[in-house]
Amino acid sequence: VGLVCALMLTAAYSAAPLPAATTQPAKPAASNSAKPPSTTAPQRLAVLLPLTGKQQAAGIAVRDGLLAAALQQPVAQRAAIDIFDTNEVGVIDAYARAAQAGATLVIGPLLKEDIETLIKKNALSIQTLALNTVLSDTEIPSNLLAQFALDPEDEAREVAQRAFTEQQVRAIVITPKNEWGQRIQRAFTNELTTLGGSVTEVLNYDPSSSEYVTAMKALMAAHKPGKNASLNDNPSKPTDSVRNDFDFIFIAATNTQAKQIYPAVRYALENINTPIYATADAYALEGSNIDLEGLRFVELPWVINRDQDTANLYSQMERNWGNALRSRSRLYAFGIDAFRLCEQLDKPRASNLLLRGVTGQLTLDSLKQVHRQLDWAQIINGSPQLSPSNAQTH
Repeated sequence: VGLVCALMLTAAYSAAPLPAATTQPAKPAASNSAKPPSTTAPQRLAVLLPLTGKQQAAGIAVRDGLLAAALQQPVAQRAAIDIFDTNEVGVIDAYARAAQAGATLVIGPLLKEDIETLIKKNALSIQTLALNTVLSDTEIPSNLLAQFALDPEDEAREVAQRAFTEQQVRAIVITPKNEWGQRIQRAFTNELTTLGGSVTEVLNYDPSSSEYVTAMKALMAAHKPGKNASLNDNPSKPTDSVRNDFDFIFIAATNTQAKQIYPAVRYALENINTPIYATADAYALEGSNIDLEGLRFVELPWVINRDQDTANLYSQMERNWGNALRSRSRLYAFGIDAFRLCEQLDKPRASNLLLRGVTGQLTLDSLKQVHRQLDWAQIINGSPQLSPSNAQTH
């Protein structure tokens, strides 16, 4: 039927443990048991996520983070929540069923192609918080659509801002040779040059490679054959001296890649104090990060800067979801903030939104796109240590 579950968050749930990620939530209670609308929550939410298929794990993590946040509300303020599987019936049908169920606000969909489908089919009819960002050739009805995502572009821009603020204006950029890497490279370069900085050189590495020492030594050598390097290039033999036309290095990489690239860069540098920055993907939520000693990176407060309430919520969720939470922690946090944002979107002057979320400091621009400002950390003795500026301001 396309409706995976319809959950009524009523008084019966106030003392209940958080639902297991693989457990189907309860069937809906009778309509007269729904709580009346409050001033802080919509009367009825619809959540559109892929809960089966290739994106099932991501969809379930976002869903359960969202429900965990909902259960933190006082019982009298809890909205009814209907959850639909976009993979089962398609996003158009799921959205139509949400409207038919009386949704006053939709959270989702999660996939870019599903958001684009809703826009192109002119299917948006309810205030909607999409859980991704799109650039559409069709006019986006910003009065109905807000966009929220864990975009790595936000992180890349923040690295550029941080470095420039610390008077580091010339960058060497190391990104993978794929679409993800190109997005990060563009965002970082545009931000740094807009601020007044410059990119000295870009190296696009093969993400399937397992050996980076030679390429990094060539990249850092004082005499270079060309502007942009590639692992397919055959540069002249590097000299023993390191180039001096840069102030810092920015690396975009997964944790697996970063554990190979970062040590290779450090080996090629004569000055071990050269600042090296990365996005959150470089940091492993589980396992050792000792190979990244000294790396500076942006990360979600949920991961490195939990206040007491957030720490209590994390502990409660960890008891219920264990390994699932630890392996997809950022997606659970994404669901938490998606729910908290929906409480704000229907308020007047929502464009002035400022929310200290678990995914960052959240603001909403005039086009209803949510932007995140993250926290800063550095790997010290294999563990992330919050940067002093964050520790003082939060």
